[in-house]
Parts: sequence; structure tokens; C-alpha cells
Amino acid sequence: ADFIELKNILDRQIRDAVYKLERLGDEIKQRFKRDYRYKRWFQDWDAMTESTSVTKVGDKDSSSLWCDSEDSDAKL
Repeated sequence: ADFIELKNILDRQIRDAVYKLERLGDEIKQRFKRDYRYKRWFQDWDAMTESTSVTKVGDKDSSSLWCDSEDSDAKL
């Protein structure tokens, strides 16, 4: 029973860390857009299709947390 409880705590901590990283990534992306949106290279980058989380695409078993939104069925 002790082993399972520790695993549950670890899973929650990992999940919390992922949420924090996603928030940090969103903040950095907003700052980046604000500072460089008038640059031509940024406009090209911003026009690219963005990758999405596997959890948003579906509940498929994958070794990666992320997949390309254009090819969500591809296994990495």
C-alpha cells in the first residue's frame, strides 16, 4: 500500500510540473509575440501549424506527450 501511495504522489507532482511548464511556455510565447510580431521571420513562424498535446487529440497510447496536429495518428 505504501508503494502505491508514493506512486500517486509522484504522478500528481509530475502532472503539476507539466501544468507549470505549459503556463510558463504560454507566457514566454505571448512575450515573444509581443516583442517580435513585426519581424518578417516571426510572421513566417507564426503562420506555421502548431503542434498539439496528445490529450487534446485523443486518448492514443504514445511514447511522446506531443504530436503534430496535422498527423495525429503517427506514432513517434
